[in-house]
Amino acid sequence: MTDTSLKQRLAAGEPLRFGVVGLGVAFKGIARSTAEWPHITFTAACDIRQSALDAFKAEYGGETYLDFAEMCKSPNVDVVYVVTPNRLHREQVITAAQHGKHVIVDKPMAPSVEDCEAMNQAAEKAGVVLLCGHSHSYGPAVRKMREVIS
Repeated sequence: MTDTSLKQRLAAGEPLRFGVVGLGVAFKGIARSTAEWPHITFTAACDIRQSALDAFKAEYGGETYLDFAEMCKSPNVDVVYVVTPNRLHREQVITAAQHGKHVIVDKPMAPSVEDCEAMNQAAEKAGVVLLCGHSHSYGPAVRKMREVIS
């Protein structure tokens, strides 16, 4: 999907179509917190566990995949949300970007600076947006720990 057609869909009030890789605890939290947001919908999922895919299909009615690259080929996915162990993020973000998908990657972004740089370069080359999920670095608990340690 071109950026122009995505903007046209959004201007028409159509939601962003999310494909999710990793249907564990983090996804369940994301799904709960976004359930009432009219501007996003979960249209596809990829996981290594068939039971998780079956549960996704029952709840969201979306496409399910055991193969991540196949999910990235779907014309029903605008954005890929990567919610897997961070050692997998580099390969998954690069694959999604190469398929022209915008990407949100859970934190931490990757285990190394080199991985992060490769992910950023892939997104830039593909002309897609790459966003890393928020961090609690400045949250009250972390700030208190920093104060105690200091």
